[in-house]
Amino acid sequence: MHSCKIYYSYYIDRLSQSQLDELIFSLPFVMQGKAFAYRRWEDAHAYVLGRTLLRHALDGSDYKLTDIKYSTRGRPYIHGVGDFNITHSGNLVACSLTTHGRIGIDIEMHQPLKMTDFTPQFTAAEWHYIHQHAAPTTSFYDHWTAKEAILKADGRGLIDDLSSLEVSNFNQVILDNITWYLHRIDQFPGYSCQVATDHPNQQYSFIPVKFPL
Repeated sequence: MHSCKIYYSYYIDRLSQSQLDELIFSLPFVMQGKAFAYRRWEDAHAYVLGRTLLRHALDGSDYKLTDIKYSTRGRPYIHGVGDFNITHSGNLVACSLTTHGRIGIDIEMHQPLKMTDFTPQFTAAEWHYIHQHAAPTTSFYDHWTAKEAILKADGRGLIDDLSSLEVSNFNQVILDNITWYLHRIDQFPGYSCQVATDHPNQQYSFIPVKFPL
């Protein structure tokens, strides 16, 4: 059984500028520039904390943030680590790290929305499942995060036609002849979270991280 660790942190309170700067200056120079470019403090926090979680996850290994490379599609990876993926929504940021294969993680905070605005993004079967669910909004976000987790693991990011990716069974989905295994994470109340991997039987563990470190 392969190991998957999910490092996560809530940032309900805004870090002081000195605390944020300390985290920023601990990142590689290129990441520092990206962090300072954000106008909204929430976006800056999400970016910096996500990369800091990854740095924390790499502690004790032979790898550092400077070892990050990018695929032709712009997907970050570190050769030899296994795989990692970062996500954030609301006041929550998470970094998943697996010892084997590919991984994608997506988190979405539950909030009111007009579901009809997203009609083209789901199949008729998916909409039936969503509307028949006891909590349709939660089911909507479960479907959405499942799609995004697969696309993030695959490396292509969002696609124009999300309805072409059917996730109704929530177990496994085939995309371009690759089978992706979905795992719903119920660790975060008020959020939907899905993890997609190309290997089954992942053993999940959760590591909370409080900032400032």
